[in-house]
Amino acid sequence: MKLSWFSMCIVMGIFMLASLATATAGDKPKIGDILIFAGDYAPEGWAFCDGQQLDVSGNQTLFDQLGVKYGGDGRASFSLPNLKNQEADLNGVRFLISLKEASSRAETGEESPLVGEISFYAGETAPEGWAFCDGSELSVSGNSELATVLGSRYGGDGVSTVGLPNLEEAEKTLGGMRYIIALDGVLAEQN
Repeated sequence: MKLSWFSMCIVMGIFMLASLATATAGDKPKIGDILIFAGDYAPEGWAFCDGQQLDVSGNQTLFDQLGVKYGGDGRASFSLPNLKNQEADLNGVRFLISLKEASSRAETGEESPLVGEISFYAGETAPEGWAFCDGSELSVSGNSELATVLGSRYGGDGVSTVGLPNLEEAEKTLGGMRYIIALDGVLAEQN
């Protein structure tokens, strides 16, 4: 499983670096983009990568991208990728897939990532507006939107402190890259 997890990290790492560049460049997410998110809900326009089936009729463009590669009958239904096994080492962090072009980030016209979005990062110091996923606690007063997304799910009391996900163990397979979480950006609405 370490080999498959490592392979997935390489693929996701390439995607996530492109995703971080996309967020910086202001391009909207594309249908089928996958990101890592620390919230316990899928924001509007996104779904968890848990193998769930969707109706082709309501999601034709995404179906055109995915087909029945992950399941479904191809006439009435198709399935999303199931990345639950890859999430096992991520302490409750989940993979999301964009369901439509007009996702939360694009609808706002913002160039910012979703608050709570997690990305791979190869630098030594987290960029402004991001923090390493090392389990540390931050003050809610300076990170109220992040506290809205995370609550006390990863530590802290959710009132005065908010805990960040601790992905240090999962980082051991990333060849020196680290996970970072967006502290600032677009506050995604729940479905």
